[in-house]
Amino acid sequence: MDADETTVILKFPYSARAFARKPRTPEQRAARAAPVLAGGDPIIGLIQAYLTAQAAHDAALAKQETFADWNCEEQCHAETDAFNELIETVPQTIAGLRAWADYLDDLGRSDERDWMLEDAGPKLVATFAKALRNLAYERARSETEDN
Repeated sequence: MDADETTVILKFPYSARAFARKPRTPEQRAARAAPVLAGGDPIIGLIQAYLTAQAAHDAALAKQETFADWNCEEQCHAETDAFNELIETVPQTIAGLRAWADYLDDLGRSDERDWMLEDAGPKLVATFAKALRNLAYERARSETEDN
């Protein structure tokens, strides 16, 4: 196995499976999120906004010759703001929650941005819990209306 690959073991009550995958590129992440657009979850727009801010920051860093002429402060703050909005916004649909979790998982597997998740744990757990609560409430409400 290459050093870039990660093995994940998922244990289910009736089976277990192992798979290895490399982190996705920003373009691959955007392509995976695209099908969820039809669901209308605003989290997709936030993923796309973060990807845009990330690309702008990367472009500014590429133009930088030395740390003495650091010209990336605006792009750095824009990326941080987009990231904070992404992790603080509660996905509204199952598809949106999956895209959000999938995207953040890929971000955590990347060598360039994994550090951003280090301090985000409590906020991510809170956002995830709110999403599950809201989705469970909506499902229970729709089942009650159907009966």
